[in-house]
Amino acid sequence: AIDAAKYVAWKRGLRLVSIPTILSVDAFVTPAVGIRRNHEVIYVGQSSPNPLIIDFALLRTAPPELNIAGIGDLLSIHTATFDWEHAH
Repeated sequence: AIDAAKYVAWKRGLRLVSIPTILSVDAFVTPAVGIRRNHEVIYVGQSSPNPLIIDFALLRTAPPELNIAGIGDLLSIHTATFDWEHAH
């Protein structure tokens, strides 16, 4: 859903307001607009939330396994700078 909202905001030049309800992916904090083509995710543009609203009470109501599922994505964002420096 967040990628669909980012796509519309990017294509129409609209402001993106993001209120994530689960933490299963990092789409709500990354600007890349992902779409599926031929069963593959490709990135076609960028749209960053303005504002990004984090409602912790709302996030706590999500099933724990959906919030835990996003740990890998969030860790990849956290370690990305180190990964690029290490690769260089």
